[in-house]
Amino acid sequence: MGKDLAKVEKIIFMCSGSACTKRGGAESILSLRSCIKALGLKEQVHTIKAVCTDQCESGPIMFVYPDGVWYKDVDVSRAVHLVSNHILKGQVLDGILYREGDAAIQPVHISADNIQD
Repeated sequence: MGKDLAKVEKIIFMCSGSACTKRGGAESILSLRSCIKALGLKEQVHTIKAVCTDQCESGPIMFVYPDGVWYKDVDVSRAVHLVSNHILKGQVLDGILYREGDAAIQPVHISADNIQD
């Protein structure tokens, strides 16, 4: 039987696109998941690999839901801090946080004009 998603309090979306992977994203994902397991948070925290978050210049990228918090440049060490501080203690990691208005994070706009059949 799989995870009981009704118990999940937070979801971390982790970019696994080629740019993030080249910058150590795969290792960061392993570190994050290992830390979640070691701290006994597997029931409360769910992780999802995203194909691409379209923020390639600042990867590896991770997004914490429902908090609405985006993190940039998440290396192995920062992944551990993300879990032990943000997830466990509710403390946002200021140094790698995207803020509203940051030039590096760009919204993705989808319209009927740019969807291909």
